[in-house]
Formats: sequence, C-alpha cells, structure tokens
Amino acid sequence: MNVCLALDLDVDPQLVSEAVVTRLRRPDSSVPDYLLSRSRAGCTHEDLLTALDYPGLGDKLRARFFPLHNRVFSLSSLLVSWISLGLVPVLTLHIQVGPRCPDGQPQDSWHHQMVWGVAGEDVYLANPLDVMHSRVLSPQLDSSGELLIRRADIVSRFHPGLDLLDINRLGPRWRKMNVLGQVVNILREERSMLREQTAQSSVQEGPGAVASEVVTLTPHVRIPASYTAGVSLFCPLSNQDGLRHLREAPDLPVRK
Repeated sequence: MNVCLALDLDVDPQLVSEAVVTRLRRPDSSVPDYLLSRSRAGCTHEDLLTALDYPGLGDKLRARFFPLHNRVFSLSSLLVSWISLGLVPVLTLHIQVGPRCPDGQPQDSWHHQMVWGVAGEDVYLANPLDVMHSRVLSPQLDSSGELLIRRADIVSRFHPGLDLLDINRLGPRWRKMNVLGQVVNILREERSMLREQTAQSSVQEGPGAVASEVVTLTPHVRIPASYTAGVSLFCPLSNQDGLRHLREAPDLPVRK
C-alpha cells in the first residue's frame, strides 16, 4: 500500500491484503512446529513480488529484487540512483542486527520498510515513519537468512515426551545450523538451573553461607529464516526507463 500511495496508484486496500500471502506464528504448537512457524512467519520479498500476479496489481506494477547480503554497495548512493529513476525501494531488513529493544533484547523478526527519501546518509522510511543513517541500515541489508529465538520461547513449549528429533527433519539448513543441539543445550541449562535453585532453597543460609556461582545462560537459539536481505524495486508500467533498469541492470557484485 505504501508503494501504491507513493506512485499515486488507485488500488483497493482489500485487494492488496488478499494479494500478499502472510504466514502467522503458531504460538500454541510444540517446539519443532513453533520454530518452523517462526522461520516462515510474515511475508518475504518473494511474496511481495508474487502479489503482482494478482488481478488488479499486475496491470499497474512491475518489480525486481536485488539481494544485498555479501554484496558491494553504498546504500545511500544506490537508493538515490533508484529513486531518481522513479522506482520505489522496499527494504527487507534483518532488524535483529539493528538497534536493540528498550529492554536490551534483539528485535523479534525481519521487517519490510519502504524508502520514500534520502538526504545525505539519512534514509527516510515508512512502516513506521522513521529516519535512519545508512550505517545503521547497511548491516541489516547485508545479513544472512537467520533468526534468533528467545530462550523463554523454547523452554515454555517443551514437555516430557516431545520428539525433538523432528527439528532435524525440518531440512538440511536446520541440521547444518545444529538447531537441535542448540535447543537441547538450552533445556539442559534450564534443568541444571532448576536443580541448583532447589538445592539452594533446601539449605538454610547462615553466617558462613557461600554465595552460589552466577551462571550465564544461553539467551537465544539461531534458526534458518525464509527471508533474504535486500531491496525490492517497484515500478509503474508507465515508467519505461525504470522498467528497462529492472530488466537490464546486473545484480550488485559479490564481495570477495
């Protein structure tokens, strides 16, 4: 909708809502299925581009995605060149590598934001309205497809008898990242911490009591995400120069 508004296209919001496939988290499911839902939750750049096949959108817009992970780019210069061609950039950001939440935790997802302007190294964004320096945005665009899941989200969904081997059955990326091992490690830490707390509570503190050692717990599990960091460029069919760029521009060079 932000893209349509920026290009002054008359599009029904209900149509856009139907065109873009959005997957939900499954908060009440067991650990393996919950992790799978988190890896797919929301919509990817592919979903945004596929939406243009929907009747009422495809006759107005074209789009192309430029991956930026491990690519050579100067973000502000790149955005200025695209906007100057009448293209509307939508960033697919791994915001977990950006500024943290007020409680010090990483953000909880990936996110799309439309760029509506650039001034020097400041990038003006929508959804929500914000201004960010290119040095803050660039790491979020040069990021691999991963997602951090908070420890509490794992512990709260585990129950005895759960077959954690289902995590390995989710695919080769899950096995390569040893998500099963990460989950098992967190559960072992939790069990050990609970045993320690029980032991401590059964011992009456006295003048000679010794303080227990502070244990640092693993805060997150790292899982594969279905997202690819980069920029989707949207162009109205009336913009021939912009359409030519979408067809002919090479992908950005890979960083050596």
